[in-house]
Amino acid sequence: MMATSQFHNVARSLSTSVARSKLIKTPVQVFGIDGRYATAVYSAAMKSKHLEAVEKELTDFQVAFKKDPRLKDYFLNPSLSRSAKTNDMKQVATKLNLTASTAN
Repeated sequence: MMATSQFHNVARSLSTSVARSKLIKTPVQVFGIDGRYATAVYSAAMKSKHLEAVEKELTDFQVAFKKDPRLKDYFLNPSLSRSAKTNDMKQVATKLNLTASTAN
């Protein structure tokens, strides 16, 4: 039982180390689920050389989210399915011509 547990831990660390090694380090180290998403977006934006555009697009969305109660209510509404929200965001991203890093 102990050998199986140790093997599982080694296998898991090997599988995540490759993905982490491909990410670009952020200027500020962040943690948790939010940190993982922030690091992934930062890494994708840096690799595609669209960091400023992604920052502007995310800032614009944040402002719209705070100012428009309908937008906020839509995304916080638990009765709407995740797939419906995802499809709607894809359509919005296409209409606004967002960069691939932001749209993803």
